[in-house]
Amino acid sequence: MCASDTENALRTLHADGLAIEENHRNEFCLREPVSPMDSIRLKNALHQSGYLPAGRFELLDSVDSTSSWLDRQAQSGLSIHRLACLSEFQSAGRGRRGRHWQGAPYKNIMLSLGWEFAGSANTLAGLSLSLGVVIADGIQSLTGAPIRLKWPNDLWCRNRKLGGILVEAFSSGLATTRAIMGIGINICPAEVNPLDAGYSVTDLISECVGPVPAREEIAAAVLGGISERLERFLSDGFAADLKRFNELDIFLNQEICLSSAQGERIAVGLGADESGAYRLNTGDGERIVNAGELSLSLRDNSLSHTETRSQEL
Repeated sequence: MCASDTENALRTLHADGLAIEENHRNEFCLREPVSPMDSIRLKNALHQSGYLPAGRFELLDSVDSTSSWLDRQAQSGLSIHRLACLSEFQSAGRGRRGRHWQGAPYKNIMLSLGWEFAGSANTLAGLSLSLGVVIADGIQSLTGAPIRLKWPNDLWCRNRKLGGILVEAFSSGLATTRAIMGIGINICPAEVNPLDAGYSVTDLISECVGPVPAREEIAAAVLGGISERLERFLSDGFAADLKRFNELDIFLNQEICLSSAQGERIAVGLGADESGAYRLNTGDGERIVNAGELSLSLRDNSLSHTETRSQEL
């Protein structure tokens, strides 16, 4: 390999989140050790969380996107109901509104879960918000980190983004809907931004009270919690999580800047409603915002320097 090829390879590895350095013997090595998830330890943790034996999982070293991997399984005719895909690295992970979502290898949680629901996609209104509540409360119980939520699908901690949730629904008429739920959580600090570009991010090592649990334990807690919630979602919907979501909502009672093609205006956050839409006091009455309509950002820059964009379910 020539010098330019070596430089390009090192640059690629660094961009992917692996810090490589050259030692005194002109050998290239990792700046810090990596600790891949152990499949047996993960399986045991998934049993303890209640996700197994009804659920299934695949642990990959590298993939374009865990959600895309599940979608390919479904397109090939396989059932992805209760099937989870976890990966140490994503080369083309998807964030909301088509943004790139890349996780530094061996440092974070990158997983997707497939689920099949009876009925149309309309029955899944507010699903990403319900999952946010389950994940936020589960992580806080496990680590002590004060997790909050940023409508419609971000995990937030001390004014920075800790993770995100992307729900994609595929409906085949009115009979069934297949959902793929992608979840990313920062566990370790990284030299590259592991989630959507432009966001100030944090990680559980920085926020955890005491030692951070093993990634296998965190992933199992997430899958166990959300699978239990998915079992009941069609019967009670997002309404069962409405009160708790609004307790965790960073927009509630805060001044928010609304951005659209018509310009910007200021409103005050009033919390989500039972459908998962967001309520705003615009000064001349209450406005209901559905996913995809406009951009919301906190006006107070001491709380956030970034904007959140609503997304389609």
